Amino acid sequence: MTRLLVRLLGLVLLLALVAAPAAFYGLEEDGGGSEPTSISRYDVEMTVREDGTARVRETIVLEVTTSDRHGIFRFFDRADSSVEGGRLRPRDVEVLRDGAREDWVTESSGAGRYLVWRIGDADVTLTPGSHTYRLTYELADVLGEDEDGRAELRWDVVPGGWAQRIDEAEVAILLPATTVGEVACDQGDGVRGGCTAVGGGSDRVVVVTGPLAPRTPVTVTATLDLPAPDAQETLPWAPRFDPVLGTRVWLLVLVVVGALLALGLGALLAARARERAPGFPLTYTPPTGIGPAQGYYVARERVGRPRYVATLLHAAEQGALTLTPHGEGWTIQRPGDRDVEDRLDPVTRDAIRIVPRGDRFTFTKGSVEAGKKLTARIDRFEKDVAQWGRDSGTVVRHGLGGFGALLVLLMIGLSVVTVVVNPVDLAALALVPGGLAVGAAPLLTPGAGTRRTALGRRLWSEVGGFERVLSTPSSKQRFDFAGRRDLYAAFVPWAVAFGCAKEWADKYRFEIGEDPPAPLWATWYAGSSGSAWTDRITHDLEASMSSAISAYSATQSSSSSGGGGGGGGGGGGGGSW
Repeated sequence: MTRLLVRLLGLVLLLALVAAPAAFYGLEEDGGGSEPTSISRYDVEMTVREDGTARVRETIVLEVTTSDRHGIFRFFDRADSSVEGGRLRPRDVEVLRDGAREDWVTESSGAGRYLVWRIGDADVTLTPGSHTYRLTYELADVLGEDEDGRAELRWDVVPGGWAQRIDEAEVAILLPATTVGEVACDQGDGVRGGCTAVGGGSDRVVVVTGPLAPRTPVTVTATLDLPAPDAQETLPWAPRFDPVLGTRVWLLVLVVVGALLALGLGALLAARARERAPGFPLTYTPPTGIGPAQGYYVARERVGRPRYVATLLHAAEQGALTLTPHGEGWTIQRPGDRDVEDRLDPVTRDAIRIVPRGDRFTFTKGSVEAGKKLTARIDRFEKDVAQWGRDSGTVVRHGLGGFGALLVLLMIGLSVVTVVVNPVDLAALALVPGGLAVGAAPLLTPGAGTRRTALGRRLWSEVGGFERVLSTPSSKQRFDFAGRRDLYAAFVPWAVAFGCAKEWADKYRFEIGEDPPAPLWATWYAGSSGSAWTDRITHDLEASMSSAISAYSATQSSSSSGGGGGGGGGGGGGGSW
């Protein structure tokens, strides 16, 4: 159930990431500055066919007065189509400058809303004077439908996005049928009239304008004596989601199929790394020869700071350490009895080396030097426990090993980069690496790259059974303290390691009818009542360590920080660069 919830959460986060470009749709960068070029003449020849397609030829005479211009750019508002659900997709493009073919590249702006042709060569500048550009391209769905079901042309024959002033524009539109009623010509964004269209009642409409200020659209609206054609290129989603879902349904289907396959592959990799838990029969003593940290590692395949505290308690119970609280901290004393220390397991023996033999180590809350020493020792301790698992033959590398977690993190990073860069305006591509990451997310958990051996599973079963005894209320699983009340203190380190010290104390109190006894080494406990010593160690000792470590970490952090479209279809425009 936990794995399912984690995957569902990961899937929700992935979908939110993929959908993010829709929130920025249409946002444009501020071009700033003035446009140093102008257009002396802007001619358009548009041939509209009965099926709603059209051939468009734009002739632009650019006047250049500086020596820093490389060419022009022409952009199209993809969402400004004449039909519902349609998109502007120019195709079969040809670009000439001064009668010769000119280099051009396709770009995107407005978070995927605008298609941009950047025409020219970055290594070549235009000479001052006049330069004639001829852009030829095909369009679909230029004819919409009026309220009577007839074909209607409503088109920005001069797009409103041109940054230059235009001295004169002439537009000739050849239609597949004669016009019905008035042919309207609107000059300006949201303005009625302002220009005149000639050719009403015929199949050829001509518009001639005088000077046009920058970003002034000219829109022609004409109803044709022709049924509205069927739309050819429409999408079932709103234009805002084009940067997310793309503009090709078949490609989106392939991406979704790929994402589902990646999700399945990730789940398969995670399933191969999962181990089925053995039975946990009741065990009234811990396995011999290991400490609480090793026992916890066998059961959980991770370590953590509380296991270091438990190991210090275990060493103290064995007579190798003495722990004494004082004021704002603690003192750890190591008598240095070699016979006692030789009886310790190797992990515990290494853990007590935070204190030199026969010496003491005192740390207080907020102590930077003590925090530095504790950080190094606990890091070493966690590595020692993992190394013990390999050396003892309880765990072995399995499957992808440590590469499994790296693979998941790599796929997460790739998903983020795909959405941020969105090179093909299809953020849904991130679903493929993201699906693999979601499916394989359990590989991030401790132990996913290892598997317990037969010995490890046997220890896991014994430790799990002992944890049941420590943590289960006495009304369910009894423990006979009558014969040896010292077992309570002896097993406290294990209870601390597994986070059930309170349950273990309650168990003793229920069975014996009195508060638990203190260990022999806790001389400072005299005069206290109940299980206060257990609470003090499990909370205050770890809190003091955490405070010192945090103080040291803060010093490391500080030292490393250092010092638009018009009124109809065909919206777009252009400028120079």
